[in-house]
Order: sequence, then structure tokens, then C-alpha cells
Amino acid sequence: MNFMDWFAVFIIGFNVLDGMRKGFITAFFGLLGVLGSIFASIYFHKDVSQLLNERMLLDIKIKEILLEKLTFIPEASNLPGLTNTHSSEGVFEVFKETWSHFLMKETGDIILGTFDIAGFLAGFFVNIISFFAIYLVVKLVLTFINGILNELIKAGGLSGINRLIGVLFGGIKGVLIIMLIITLIIPFLSINPTGFLNTALNDSVLTKFLYVNNFIPPFLAGFTI
Repeated sequence: MNFMDWFAVFIIGFNVLDGMRKGFITAFFGLLGVLGSIFASIYFHKDVSQLLNERMLLDIKIKEILLEKLTFIPEASNLPGLTNTHSSEGVFEVFKETWSHFLMKETGDIILGTFDIAGFLAGFFVNIISFFAIYLVVKLVLTFINGILNELIKAGGLSGINRLIGVLFGGIKGVLIIMLIITLIIPFLSINPTGFLNTALNDSVLTKFLYVNNFIPPFLAGFTI
């Protein structure tokens, strides 16, 4: 065993002890709270943004603020249709080439002026607000459910079973973390096949086993088609 194996043992052992300390319910809902909140935010933030814009006119309010503060550097005035409004009090300095390429990529059209960029940024900020609002609400709901279930388990005298299953869950979580780390370093392994990381991986026991049986890269590859 080398340092990679000891690192893997540390990660798995830490999660096993954490699972035993917290119990299955708390450990599970802790992980579910993060993943569930992220996925819910990704899938529903546009719907919440639309609701905020319809009920509160949030995008219009943000756009009005941006139109007062948005600033262009003078050199940007040679873009077709671009409004050259520059003030020393402006918050943003929008560089010509950066915004030109970015907005053309996003909208398929050329920049028309300050009003268009303000609208684009307003929509972006509303989406960010919606994303974090959903994340917070889902996380709070799952935390509340976790608290109720833990009280029921204590009342039913099932704390021992809860901790035992928590050990198993912690071990699985630790293995998944190691597999994820291995997935992230795969590009670096391919850069230098005879380098330090590859040599250490080949000399390892546990880490090499997890590398060979890592199902995460094939799983992620299915989303790139």
C-alpha cells in the first residue's frame, strides 16, 4: 500500500465514522439535501424566474438599476448600433470584444446597445436568485423532515440500527468520493502515462481496484452524446 491507498482508507474511514456518529437518516438526508437541492434548482429555476418576473416584475426592476449604472468604455462606440454611455459613477466596464462574442454566442445576434445588455444581465440575475431560493427552500424542508424522522427513531428505540446502517452508508459514500476523485484526475493521468501519478496508481492496491471498477466515467460519458 502507498500514499494513495492510505488516502483512500482515510476518506472511507472518516465517512464510516461520520455515518456511525450521525446515523443513517441524518447522513442520508445530509447528502440528499445537497444533491436534491442542486437538482431541484437546476430543473425548476426557470419556472421560478418566470413567476418572479410576472408577479414582482423583478427583471424590469433589475434592468432599471443596471441601466442607471451600466458603463461602456469609449472604444466600444464603433460597434453598429451600440449606445456609448460612459460615466465615472458606473459600476460595470463592458469591454467591446468580450461582450460582443459572448452575446453573439448567446443570442445569435450582434450587440444592439446598453438596453440589450441590461436586459440580458437582468435575466441572468433573476435566474441566480431563483436558483439559490429553490436550493434554500428544498434544503430547509429536507432538514425539517430529517429532524422529525430522527425523533421518531429515538422514540422507537431504533437508534442502534440507525447507526449500524449509517456505517454502511458512510462506507459507500467514501468509496464514491474516491471514485469521483479518480475520475477528476483521469485527464492528468493521460497527459503523462509514465508520470508520478500513474506510477503511484499502478503500485497501489485499493485505489487501483477502485480505478479499474470505477463506473462514474462511463456514466458521465452517456451525457456527452
